[in-house]
Formats: sequence, C-alpha cells, structure tokens
Amino acid sequence: MTAGERFWEADCGLFYHEYVKLRYFRVGRNVPTAPMIDQHSFVPMSVTNDHPSAHRIRLPEPDPLELSVGAAMRRRRSRRSYREDAMSSADLSSLLFHGCGISASVPAYGYESLPLRTFPTHGGLQSPEAYVWCRDVVDISAGVYHYAPREHALSVVQLGDPSARLLAGAFGEKYVSQAQAGLVITGNYERLRWKYGERAYRFMCMDVGFLGENVYLAGEALGLAVCAVSGFAQDSIEQLVDVDGRQELALLLMTVGPAAGAE
Repeated sequence: MTAGERFWEADCGLFYHEYVKLRYFRVGRNVPTAPMIDQHSFVPMSVTNDHPSAHRIRLPEPDPLELSVGAAMRRRRSRRSYREDAMSSADLSSLLFHGCGISASVPAYGYESLPLRTFPTHGGLQSPEAYVWCRDVVDISAGVYHYAPREHALSVVQLGDPSARLLAGAFGEKYVSQAQAGLVITGNYERLRWKYGERAYRFMCMDVGFLGENVYLAGEALGLAVCAVSGFAQDSIEQLVDVDGRQELALLLMTVGPAAGAE
C-alpha cells in the first residue's frame, strides 16, 4: 500500500471496518470455537436474558396486526407527537410481541428448542435485548422493565417514573420524556463473539437495527407514534436499565405512545 492510502488511520470507525473485513486470506484463520459440553454439541449461552428473582408482570394476549406490510412500510415515519391519554397495555403487548417476540422454535446449537424471533439475527443468536420504560401505561406501574419473550412478560428492573433521567440522558429532547413508554435496545456482545470474533460488534449493531425496524412497522400498524433515538448518553441509560456497558451495551432508544396525528 502506497503512502496516503491508509485512509482509515484518522477514524476509529473506518479502522475497525478495515480490521474486521472478511478477506480470502483470513478465512480459516483464528476461527473462534464454541465451548463444548460433550463430543457432539455445545451450548454457548442462553439466547435470552433471564431474571429469575425479578417480579414479573404478564402482558395481555397480543392482537393481530391488521395493516399490510406494504402499507406499514409506506406509512412509516419517525413520530414525536403523542396524545395525552395513557397508552393501553394491549398496545404495548402487541408492539413487543410483533416487534421482538418469539414466533417459533427449532432444535439448534445443542438445544432441543431454540426460540426464533420475529426479527432476524446473525446465526440465530439473538444478540439484542429489549428493556421497556413506562411513564403512562394502563395497568402497568411507571418504571423500567426487561421484556422476557419466553413468557411474554415484563420483569421489573426498577419502579418509579424514569422521565427525568430519560430527559437528561437524551440531552434535553422533550419528546423522549413526553412519550407514554419506550424501549432501550441493548446488544449482548458475548452472544455473538464466540462465533464471529471481532466482527461480532458490527453484526450486533445490525441485529439491533432489524429489531428497531420491526418496532417501527408494528407501531405503524397499531396507530402508535414511534421514534428511534441514537443520540443519548450511553453510560446513563445503561445505568437506568442496569447493564454493565461492556458485555451488554445500550445501542438504541425508541419512544412510543398513541399517535397525536399525521406528522
């Protein structure tokens, strides 16, 4: 490589991209290996977080989506205006199920029943986790929760209105604290790293994007205003949802509420 062609050295993002590119000469080198439990199978880790000691709130049965996929895609917008009335727990349930719930299961990775999600993920390893904050949702106390897709339930992380912390974490964007509810989408890095090595970070970010688009389309079908937020103080939001910021990282916020009208 001649002088002046090392264009990535001034930008860590470009440097990472160059470093993890899959090239012919790298195939077969330094292939990560999975931990073995016997001669025939391995179980790297659970593909969903479990909080066995946390109090859980069962969500209502989700409603089917009546809007076609094509119509939802054409109508999809980032909406930041919400009606003043509370969001129904039925709408929250439907949004979570269609956005990131479990749709089926298959035998894979040594598991007899590996859950399949409504969004695609690299290797089927489901690196994203969904945390939910509620400010004004019918029958659900204000607080922060983890979505447990196997039970279609919310596990309590902490109770209390999180609006002030969200407003600060989003650098004063008022619509974030005005939303009736929202999501923090995290990525579990280790869930992919054992298989994909350094490329796992890139794949994890893609997986989070797949989930985010599902939430957008489901929200559109349910008449909800949804807006993705990438500009936020990650350390603050990671503390809010109680993740370490190393193995599990906050990557995306999404605000949700009953749509006030066309934007």
